[in-house]
Parts: sequence; C-alpha cells; structure tokens
Amino acid sequence: FLGDGSLQKEEFEEIAKLLSYSARGLEIKGETKEKVIHMMKEMVNMQGVPSIVMLLQILHLLAESTDLIPITQVKYSYIHPTPEKDKMGDILDYILKNFKEKITLQEVSSMANMSESSFSRYFKSRVNKSFSDFLGDVRISNARKLLQDEDLNISQVCFESGFPTLSNFNKQFKDRIGKTPLNYKKEYNEHF
Repeated sequence: FLGDGSLQKEEFEEIAKLLSYSARGLEIKGETKEKVIHMMKEMVNMQGVPSIVMLLQILHLLAESTDLIPITQVKYSYIHPTPEKDKMGDILDYILKNFKEKITLQEVSSMANMSESSFSRYFKSRVNKSFSDFLGDVRISNARKLLQDEDLNISQVCFESGFPTLSNFNKQFKDRIGKTPLNYKKEYNEHF
C-alpha cells in the first residue's frame, strides 16, 4: 500500500527484517502479545489513514520486540541455483498443502525424481532436518493452532492435522512440545 520500493527505505529497515523473519511464522509472546492484541482490536474499528498508521505501529512494535519465536525451526537456503530452488519449493508447497493426508517418502522422492535415500540426503541438506521431522513439525504447528483457535476436541485436532492415530498424535505432541495436547489446550485456555 506504500508503493514499490518502500521497504528498501531506511525508515522501514526494521520492518523489512521483521517481514523476512516472519516467513517461518512467528509466535508472539509476553507483553508484546498483549499490546498487539489490544492494538488489533482497536484497529478493527478504524478506517482509512488511522488504520494504516495503526498497522505500521503494530509492525514497528513487533520489529523491536524480543518476544517473537519462530513457529518452525526450518531454515530455508536461498543460495541454490533457481531450478533447484524451484524443485525444493514445489516439494515444500506440496507438503504444506497436503500435510493432512498421508504423505510418504516414496511419494515425495518420486516428485523430485530421486531415490528415497538420495532424496532424504537432499532434503536434509536443504532444510536442516529429515523429511519426517519436517512433516511432523508442520503437523504439530497446525495442531497447536487448532488447539488455540478452534473449539475442537483432541481427536478432531489429531485427524485435522494429519496424524494417523490418536496415540501417535499424543506421543509426537508430547515429544515436541513437552506436554500432552489436552494439557496444552487447558493451559492455553486458562491464559486466554
């Protein structure tokens, strides 16, 4: 809305860094979260220039905050040649669009025209984690969002996030987050 090249201006340097950092998804915590919630509620009733000013204030607050945590620890690599980036981009897009379904290593390795072992090495070298860990992280991130935002029971969250069984979901969630999905939901609801 500010026009092409605005983020290259010195005044927007911190916001440009924030937007780049946010490509991994950000969880806002602590005092910053409370301030942003309040500001966003105010912004809902604004129109025109005041709403744009409020948006810039929110982005400025986030850009200066230390209360931001990446939702996924995936580090994308941008140093590869364009065709390679496109191949990896296609694979990541496929995973992100289809994580609720069963996705096998065989399926994605054939998309990349590689053997499973070659694809596993390739994927890990580009994303810094195994294919199964990445897929698990995507599913757990979705489950956390559903546990926070939706009035769904644990079984519904499990299947909406692509886990084959409730026991598998509970185990993976506890291994990665440190608490069961039920405890996570209860704690979240107590705070908000």
